[in-house]
Amino acid sequence: MEESQHRAIHSTSNGCVFEKTGETEMKLTRILPKFIAKSYQAEDLRRAEIQLKYYQVMVRVLEERCAEGRDELRRLKQ
Repeated sequence: MEESQHRAIHSTSNGCVFEKTGETEMKLTRILPKFIAKSYQAEDLRRAEIQLKYYQVMVRVLEERCAEGRDELRRLKQ
C-alpha cells in the first residue's frame, strides 16, 4: 500500500464494518445493494461533515491564538 493511502476501519450505525481506502470505499458502494449503499454513503458524508466543522473551528481557534501571540510579543518588545 502506498504511503498516500490511509487505511481505517469504519463501523456504521447498523454494525457493518468496512475497510476504507480511497478505492475500496468507492467499490463498496458499487457492490452493496442500493439501499445499503445509500445508508453507508449518507453516514460517511455525515461523518465527513462533522469532521470538517471540527477542523474549521480548530483553524479559527489557532488563528486567534496566533494573532494574540503576535500582539503580546509586540507588546513585550516595546
